[in-house]
Amino acid sequence: MTLFCLAASHHDVDLDTVARLSAGSSDVLAAVPTGSAKGAVVLATCNRVEIYAEAADADVSGASEQIVSALADSAGVEVDVARRALRTLGPQATARHLFEVGAGLDSAVVGEREIAGQVRRALLEAREAGTATGPLVRLFESATRTAKDIGSQTALGATGRSVVTVALDLTE
Repeated sequence: MTLFCLAASHHDVDLDTVARLSAGSSDVLAAVPTGSAKGAVVLATCNRVEIYAEAADADVSGASEQIVSALADSAGVEVDVARRALRTLGPQATARHLFEVGAGLDSAVVGEREIAGQVRRALLEAREAGTATGPLVRLFESATRTAKDIGSQTALGATGRSVVTVALDLTE
């Protein structure tokens, strides 16, 4: 089995496209049990939509296409638009990326703590939908624990930064 991630974020795509894909991401989990993907967790925020998935080694391409199609259909965009917006991460890059996201290192505001809660909620939703496989659960739980440790043991977590607080600081 192989873990992979399909990701579109504020780093790569305009926010309008991210918002459209994010709004359509809620139906992706329903498509997983009937296709090539063995499991999936969807992390959708105002700045990103990421689908962390697991598939048989030989079927990652098919699972990826199934997820892209489900996302495009749900978001009301052409499959090519969704495909171009999403970058694919392999197993090691997937794990590294989730740890960076959960810790607030890959946010519009570095150190933002809200994303850690969104990572926890994404796993909870996948569990409720029955799409959280063992490897995905372990990955998300490890990333959540690490984010908590970073928040409590480093100066990054003590800043209490968020997009809102930065905007307020700038207006002053």
